Amino acid sequence: MVYPGKRSREIGEEATEVLPNKKMRFWVEIPPRSFRIPYDNSTASVRTSSPHVSRSGNSPLSNSSEKSRNDCAYSASACGDFYQKSDSTVEESKDLVVPGEADAPSSNELPVRVINEFVFYNAQGMMLDFAKVPDILTRRQRRSGIRGVGQVSRCLEDHEDGDSDIDEHDPPFIALKELTDFWIDYETDVDGIWGCKTVAVATEYAWYTLGAPAAVYARFYQPFWLAHYITWNAISRIREKLDITFEDFVENLIHQYDDDVYNMLGRCLREKDCEKEYIAKYLHNQVAKFESSDADALRQSPLLHYLCRPAIRQNQYSSKPHTMKALNSQDKTITMPLVHELTDGLFLQARLKAGKELSLMEKQHRLIQTPIVPDIMHPDCPTNVHWGMPVEGAPNYYHSIELDGETYSVGEVVMVKPGMDDLAKRAQNALQECSRSHKNKLVDEVWFCQIIYLYDSFHSKNSPNSRVPTAHVRWYDHGSKTILQEMAHPYALFALTECNDIDVGAIMGPCTVQHLKPGDEEPLEYHCGYMWDASALRFKGISTILCDSPSGERECMACDLKEEQDRIADDEVSHLSKGHLTLRGIDYHKHDFVYIAEKENHPYLIGQIQQFIFGKELKKPSDPQVKVRILGRFDDIIRQLESNMECNEKRLYLTDMIKLFPLTLIEGKCFIQEKGIVQDNDISDHFYVDRQSKELHIQQIGDLRHLHETLETCDKCPTAKQQHRTLYSFHKANSKLKAMELFAGAGGLSTGLEQSGFIKSHWAVELCPRAAATFQANHPDAIVYNADTNECLRTIIESNEHKPPKPVKTVNHGKYCMPPKGEVDLISGGFPCQSFSGLNHQRHNGKDDPRTPLVANMLSYVEYYRPRFVLMENVKGLLQHHTASSDEDGDEKTIKMSVVKFILRALLRLGYQAEVKILQAGDYGSPQRRERVIFWGALRSEILPEYPLPTHVNTRKKTQTLKMPYLDNLIPARRSERSCAPFRALVIADAISDLPEFDWKCPSLYNKLSTEAKKQRKDEREYPEMSATNANGRTLVGYLNPIEYSSKPLTLYQRRMRGDQKRVTLHCSRAFSEVVVERVWHISDPKVNGPEDIPEHLLPPRLSKAKESEKTRIWRDHFGRLKWDEPFNTALTICRPFSKGGKCIHPTQRRIITARECARSQGFPDSYEFKMSKDDTTSRDWGKLVESIHRQIGNAVPVPLAYALGKSLGEALIKKWKQDTVVDEDDLDFD
Repeated sequence: MVYPGKRSREIGEEATEVLPNKKMRFWVEIPPRSFRIPYDNSTASVRTSSPHVSRSGNSPLSNSSEKSRNDCAYSASACGDFYQKSDSTVEESKDLVVPGEADAPSSNELPVRVINEFVFYNAQGMMLDFAKVPDILTRRQRRSGIRGVGQVSRCLEDHEDGDSDIDEHDPPFIALKELTDFWIDYETDVDGIWGCKTVAVATEYAWYTLGAPAAVYARFYQPFWLAHYITWNAISRIREKLDITFEDFVENLIHQYDDDVYNMLGRCLREKDCEKEYIAKYLHNQVAKFESSDADALRQSPLLHYLCRPAIRQNQYSSKPHTMKALNSQDKTITMPLVHELTDGLFLQARLKAGKELSLMEKQHRLIQTPIVPDIMHPDCPTNVHWGMPVEGAPNYYHSIELDGETYSVGEVVMVKPGMDDLAKRAQNALQECSRSHKNKLVDEVWFCQIIYLYDSFHSKNSPNSRVPTAHVRWYDHGSKTILQEMAHPYALFALTECNDIDVGAIMGPCTVQHLKPGDEEPLEYHCGYMWDASALRFKGISTILCDSPSGERECMACDLKEEQDRIADDEVSHLSKGHLTLRGIDYHKHDFVYIAEKENHPYLIGQIQQFIFGKELKKPSDPQVKVRILGRFDDIIRQLESNMECNEKRLYLTDMIKLFPLTLIEGKCFIQEKGIVQDNDISDHFYVDRQSKELHIQQIGDLRHLHETLETCDKCPTAKQQHRTLYSFHKANSKLKAMELFAGAGGLSTGLEQSGFIKSHWAVELCPRAAATFQANHPDAIVYNADTNECLRTIIESNEHKPPKPVKTVNHGKYCMPPKGEVDLISGGFPCQSFSGLNHQRHNGKDDPRTPLVANMLSYVEYYRPRFVLMENVKGLLQHHTASSDEDGDEKTIKMSVVKFILRALLRLGYQAEVKILQAGDYGSPQRRERVIFWGALRSEILPEYPLPTHVNTRKKTQTLKMPYLDNLIPARRSERSCAPFRALVIADAISDLPEFDWKCPSLYNKLSTEAKKQRKDEREYPEMSATNANGRTLVGYLNPIEYSSKPLTLYQRRMRGDQKRVTLHCSRAFSEVVVERVWHISDPKVNGPEDIPEHLLPPRLSKAKESEKTRIWRDHFGRLKWDEPFNTALTICRPFSKGGKCIHPTQRRIITARECARSQGFPDSYEFKMSKDDTTSRDWGKLVESIHRQIGNAVPVPLAYALGKSLGEALIKKWKQDTVVDEDDLDFD
């Protein structure tokens, strides 16, 4: 199945020469069936970087110069569906150079390229219904008058992944010459697969396969694409099974997950899509073009008979524009009313639909409610000042003060004249346009504060009668001055833990502020329900203490808190005594085991306190030192001596070494317990000791002797720790939260949360059948809805409107209703991230992407169910996601970090405390570098979980402090400035060194060997060799059946991954073409250090064509092999060598990593089952099945990260339980 190969043939004439077996297929062959629009800059879908268009019958305006939001190379006029070329567009020519494209094999062959963001239009500039293009080309041939424009990139070779990054920038916009040809194929049979879903057009210079249309052209292209896609599927299925029925066809079609469908339509297919009249006509006309014998055979199918029943028989493709309709309102993202109100301007409203209209009473209430705006009582400094009643027993303190006849009392909120802000960043942020409230101008002219106490201040000792009436106040920030900025409620204030003394002359007037209680609605007046912590990006429920009226005496909670924070920041030591002291709020005693931050970004040194040293000889009280007895890590010895003994990061040995450290290097306590308690359990900060040595650094294992002495321990701390563990066990056994996960995927998030012991997965929603089947297999007690989240939410809303509950299809083909209100304790999940991923160079600005509004859909579940907790995760690119919008005056503006702001604003609107932070999976025991943005939400009646402290040192700190739009910084989770942690980072060797070894055979070397030489090589080789080429129908390479492990577990991580498993499964990968296998085999040679060591003919084009200055970077990022002593790179959904992010060659073996090794990189236990769909089992294309498993693994949240989040949630639950419950622990039975 190929494109016509000769440039000289006449248009319309059949191709007489094809090149079906050329290695460089990307010149003449159609891409493979698994085609994913393989241009260099990742998978495409309808973007917003497209012309602005308005409907009109007028001619185009010749002077229109408006450009798209990202200055793409074309624009559209303000009148009519016309296209007008931009000056920045590059004209197509014979000499056009496309980045990364190799030279043509022959001058007679047309290069094959990919075009995205395309628009096709006629000679008058009118955009064309694409359904007309084939007909026009057939009738007019070279004088078609059809032109096109779009982003053009090279077509990838078979072995390359769509995530390839040959270019750092978007492809150029090219204005095509007149179209000369059109290509589509439903007839060719290749390897049992009929036809191809790819569509292509040609000019005199090149063929262009069509990717994703521009946003404004989508309605002209989507109907044709839908007809073509259904036709291709129907003909392929009929070829496979002539008697297939419409019911079987639809059942398969609507439940198969296809990225192309979702990218094009923003949803999966539906039964009604197959019954459209224009699709019936299109299908009928395509079958009519087949040879008569083939056409007659197809017409015998009941499926074709059913699909074509409304068709009007005609001899050529034709479709009226009015029959080609774009997506209807039922395709919209379903939202609940409160969330829907907040989406205005963020997403295309055409893609959103409120699930329930506001009641008439609610509408009337909102119409008659007008904002209560306080008056400025004192625009100038007041002239008449009188004290009110004095505070009894507190001289010079007063309950109130009168300014020009207006009385202000302690506890009242007032507006004051803005002054100098001590925080420069906050002051600078207040001047930004995005931090100004356009719906409440007053908040940009005043500051808000609460009077804590009033007193006479004596400013000068020399003038005792010079008294200044002073107010001590605690500050509020308006929402527009927080991270919410332009998305804040116009009358929302947030309490700060900051306070100051101010001259009462700065007071401009009173402000009535309603302090919201949990469950209160946001009023259209000044209100406060949360505290804002800018350093932690946290909105926390306002303390009841803050809501209470101050006494008027010199008591200020903000002052007390600041003093404590200053004491901690200054490492001030308190409660100093011979055997006890308090540092940073932690009590330390003699014989405690402590963490010592000896080296930055290294694991803690562990020691036992022997003595605190302080006294008159020290310069100041903050200079005390501590004498400790050092404990060594057993793992360090094993690695140093390269022993094959099992490592256990919790195993220590006692030494006789005594060292002196500054007390400021102590960063917390750890605990020593018996080996049986600690060895396999993941109890935080617990270790065991079973050996001892005189020295810390030893030369051989034999230098360690059994521990004979009894360790002295503090008689206070273990008891306190035991109490905490008792509470921990009690809560784990009795109070598991019932969780629902949305966009559940294969279940990495739920698996980790369940491992923490605090959460049980009861429900999950996942559209992809394979991932849903995997989730069900590993969470058998959960109900897994294999459906779209919109469909599920629609059934929820309908049942709430007194309609009969509508069951939803589940993985087990049963149907269950969604759970009722009050049942769900936790909603978790990661909404689709393709719009935000940095690996997707074709990501949208989000507003037009059909997947972006799904975040509103997820929050609508929160609005309906009101769970106790919400956990949302996404890629780091979410922080750089901006949305173009228009203000009330119609002026264009950009909302920076729009989805982050939307999530936080929505959670606050729904009554949840909220916070956001970036977490690095490697910091929590994952052998992989993977950063995720994590949102926590908790009802105000709950305790908001803290983010987990890192347990492992990140050897390459990619999680850096990020500057936010409001000019403050997002600080990563860390224990201290020194970035130490209890354990070293896990690396690849820790994760997979116990798995069976094998190498790929080198095709060219192996084929040249004689039979005797092959036998000799087999006897000499270090690892078994396996054929890895996809010749002779081979699709997999590796151990296809379960096989025993190659050794005992060598690390604690391996022990946990293996569990009770005796054999390992899925230790295989897909097979590749001969040239790919050759490249991998040569690159994985230990002697190879760079591209200069690879035979020239094996260098991929992107490397051979790259500049010398770029070759090292490209090699390092994509071609070098992984290293035993480094973590995995971020797990991707496709494991192919040499693709973007595709550094996947095994550290010591000549092959790529297997599916099981990828699963271990994400923390999936070896017992985890990855399932296939019914159609997968039938097709038996095992290579594609392994790729689908890679996709499930790559899309998952790392299990260790999810586990750490679950433990943090558990700690919040325990803390809340201890607050609410009085329990005599002696009466509890924990057996």
